[in-house]
Amino acid sequence: MKINKKKMLINYLKDHSNQYVSSQELTDFLHVSSRQLRNYITDINNGLSDPLILSAKQGYKLNNESENYPALLKHSLTDEESPDRRKEIILQKLISSTKGYDIFDLADECFVSVPTIEADLKTVRCTLNQFDLQLKREKNILFCHGKEINKRNLMSTLLFHADEAFILNNQLQILSHDYLLGNFRQKLKDIFTENDIFANDYALNNTALHLIITIDRIRSGCEINEPCSSQIVKGTKPWNAAMQIAGFIHSEYQIEINESEIVNLTLIISNNTSITDYSLINPGNIQNYIEEEYIHITKRIIHKVINTYHLFEFDDEFFVKFTLHIKNLFLRIKNNYTAKNPLTQKIKTDFPLIYDIAVYIAQILNKDYSVLIDEDEIAFIAFHIGSYLENSNKNQNKISCIFIYTDYYSMHQKAVETIIKNFENELNMKAAIPLDQYDSALMHADLIISTNTLPDVAADSFIHLSPFVSQKELKQIKNSITLIRNQKKNERLRKELIQLFSKDLFYKNINAKSRETVIQLLANEAYQKGYAMASFLDDVLNRERLSSTAFNDVAVPHSLENNVNQSFISICIFDKPILWNTNYVSVVALLGLHEDSKELFAEIFDYFIEIISNPKNISILITVENYEDFIERMTDMINELSDH
Repeated sequence: MKINKKKMLINYLKDHSNQYVSSQELTDFLHVSSRQLRNYITDINNGLSDPLILSAKQGYKLNNESENYPALLKHSLTDEESPDRRKEIILQKLISSTKGYDIFDLADECFVSVPTIEADLKTVRCTLNQFDLQLKREKNILFCHGKEINKRNLMSTLLFHADEAFILNNQLQILSHDYLLGNFRQKLKDIFTENDIFANDYALNNTALHLIITIDRIRSGCEINEPCSSQIVKGTKPWNAAMQIAGFIHSEYQIEINESEIVNLTLIISNNTSITDYSLINPGNIQNYIEEEYIHITKRIIHKVINTYHLFEFDDEFFVKFTLHIKNLFLRIKNNYTAKNPLTQKIKTDFPLIYDIAVYIAQILNKDYSVLIDEDEIAFIAFHIGSYLENSNKNQNKISCIFIYTDYYSMHQKAVETIIKNFENELNMKAAIPLDQYDSALMHADLIISTNTLPDVAADSFIHLSPFVSQKELKQIKNSITLIRNQKKNERLRKELIQLFSKDLFYKNINAKSRETVIQLLANEAYQKGYAMASFLDDVLNRERLSSTAFNDVAVPHSLENNVNQSFISICIFDKPILWNTNYVSVVALLGLHEDSKELFAEIFDYFIEIISNPKNISILITVENYEDFIERMTDMINELSDH
């Protein structure tokens, strides 16, 4: 309270610039006594050689010539008082207080009026409803009503800081005591190992976070007392682990936890871990470890993903791991449990294609099995897809090669064998021919390798080797293969991408205020002009609802179904950014790919996103006035990317 008043005082003086403000005006504004006002000023100036607030007969003013003036920043209102921050503070107070919280105190602590807090309560109520909690009010006192387990789920969301690391959000004082996440993580790891329970790093972090919340709530007198049956879980590995954790809690904090708490802890462990070591499973024995329904669901998903994105068959290791993931996902949904993923935003931004495939899987789960998952769960699916694609050779298209040699006791054969052995998955050795038979006009290849110098061959497609291939020369071949492959890919994608744009699908500053309106206008235009089918609009909106397609200042809405008559990209550019879910975007690119072009989706999507989401390119695109200007700028951007 005292700090809040001091912030209000400083901001009030800042608003009055160099003018003195009377003591009476300040006490009326702050609703405090003259003595309390002087205490605030003393606290602010305390320990400073040059006071920040000057006093005179006329009143008080800020000393903007003081060398300590920059220190005012620490007293000024910051983002903490933004609507989102106020929402967090209100939720924090409602959860932490068992006796409710006075709305006037909230207004005072957030530097706003009571009507502002009442307006904030609308979004607070929506958030609480998402966790099956209710906001109640008795006169001036606000309460959070609902099950204890739901309050803990909300606490987990508030405490979790979505960054590249899994840490606790210390801005909120939800927890009554201090805890070290790493200590609990190690304790859980030891207990899980002892009970043959398998957990990855994310599972350990999630379980540790829930354990901290459990301990803190019990220490604060808030227990789970809802009736529950322990018969189903008793004697299982997760139950045994939960009992050991209960023993740890008793010895460390001298508190007993009841059976309902142990059952809840068992479910948390079950939802985050596996009692099966996937290394023991293969497609031949998987039915001995995992129920047939999850095997069937996984096969159906994989089949649809392969057909939609034209991927090669997934290998056995992917199938086993992904089936285990699908089973655990369904268990989490059944138990109303949410897993946190610290890399969700990074995956969305840095790996758009991988994330899009994961969104498509989420759509299958929703449409075929009535399972709705959040962005964190989608990102976990993306882990599996990304890991497979990274290890897959599906994009390692072979390039053609001719080896030219001077025949000398067949010494060239050893060099050819060495090259083929090292690059059998990357090079297609078309021929090994003597120098006197080589005709550059008739014999074409992406790469020419020779023990002779060939001045008529382009330098970037020629490698001169010594008679005995060295490691340095093998590395040179590897680099050339990568360079040529990228050049061929970029040239192909450049042609394909430019063909997707059309003058009749270019728009500037259309009259639309929301993402839904923009999508409706662009999709309807595409339908009326014959590019898309009638169902295209609904499918694009459904994809967008699963997860926003905004990347930095660009949105790329698209359909995941086969409802396009002709492949296209509809472009709309705004001089003034519009709100797209939680992002502001200046460029919207509605993407539609025909079934015949689906094999291009995997490459074009990432390629296009890389170009259009570049901040430098965005700043250029928003200045274009017409389609001709747009195509000229876009061609330059494509060429620039291809040259790198």
